[in-house]
Amino acid sequence: MNKPALVPILLSALISGGIAAAPAQDANLKDLKKILRSPEVSVRVEAVKAAGERNDRAAQAFLATAMENESGEVRQAAIQAVQKIGGSYAIDLLTLALGDIHPGVCTSSVKALAAIGGPEVLEKMIALSKEKDYVLRVNSMAVLGIMKSPEAFEILIQAAKDKKPIVRESAVKALSNFDDGRVTEIIVEALNDEHQNIRACAAFYAGLRKEARAVDPLLALLQDESSKVRINAAVALGRLGDSRAAPPLIAILDNRAEEAARLPAVEALGMLGDPRAVEPLIKYYKDENHLMRAAVARSLGRTRDKRAVGPLIKMLQDKEYLVQLEAVLALKDVNDRSAVEPLIESLNAHWHAIRYNASQILQTMTGQNFELDYEKWKSWWAEHRSEFENKR
Repeated sequence: MNKPALVPILLSALISGGIAAAPAQDANLKDLKKILRSPEVSVRVEAVKAAGERNDRAAQAFLATAMENESGEVRQAAIQAVQKIGGSYAIDLLTLALGDIHPGVCTSSVKALAAIGGPEVLEKMIALSKEKDYVLRVNSMAVLGIMKSPEAFEILIQAAKDKKPIVRESAVKALSNFDDGRVTEIIVEALNDEHQNIRACAAFYAGLRKEARAVDPLLALLQDESSKVRINAAVALGRLGDSRAAPPLIAILDNRAEEAARLPAVEALGMLGDPRAVEPLIKYYKDENHLMRAAVARSLGRTRDKRAVGPLIKMLQDKEYLVQLEAVLALKDVNDRSAVEPLIESLNAHWHAIRYNASQILQTMTGQNFELDYEKWKSWWAEHRSEFENKR
């Protein structure tokens, strides 16, 4: 039986259980039901929140109706209200919501059920994980992954071998929450799955979990036919910090045909902190994409290599706020005194965050504290520049 057909039955059950005996004359609840038909979504959301503060059968019936509202925002508000009430009533409604067509509603239901937890939720999710409806299977596995119960683990291991790619992918996601050696085996195996979404998913979690055994297959995935897989593999290798990843990541950086993967490659090279990446990164400090320039600044800072100082100083003049900010922060990481004068000039920057961070870095580098006062910093520098520079 589908979800829309179940809700009227649930409402009828609630009514027969005592809603009729609830205060039907309650003007507030009647008003709430009228408001639920308001053209203003925000008004409906507030009505749902108000009903969530009550824990009686009439309010529960109202929230069950709200779970079927045409607005996903209203349904999400209803989920939060239902979670507050808790109990079997909430578990039943939230379980129904796992089949909602709105991704945000499904996600909210997953989190709410996992937060409620307990044997009843576990039993229902295990049962749903064996359903033919793949949407319910996928979302129930997400709940099981968050709950991390031993009973759920064995089911998820089996699901990782399912014929449906979306079920296998969901199983990998859920298993990534478990601290069990078998999860590593599942993730490494999934890196070679025939379906690109599963390879991409496995690459992401291999990096997130820092699975050392995944380095070799991740290196191979840098040549994958799917850009999504290549991007996730690049980021994962950066997180793993294996220096063998530097040459293939640099190759991606220099390949204009790999435009979607170049930015993740820059980030990954920064995470590696490999000195071989400095010169290749410097080549792109003037890249036409300001997000690329910002990432280059950030990654150069992570290398802490003195060769990065010159380009980073030039990036302090970039027209984009994000690039300037990343350049300032990167100069803090490199910590070279030749940046003192350019950082003093950054106290005249248009954006407060840049001025503030420049002043903080200057204090660290010089031991002086003139806060944001450009004139005082300039005067001090004119007097002490020569002796200060001699200490480099």
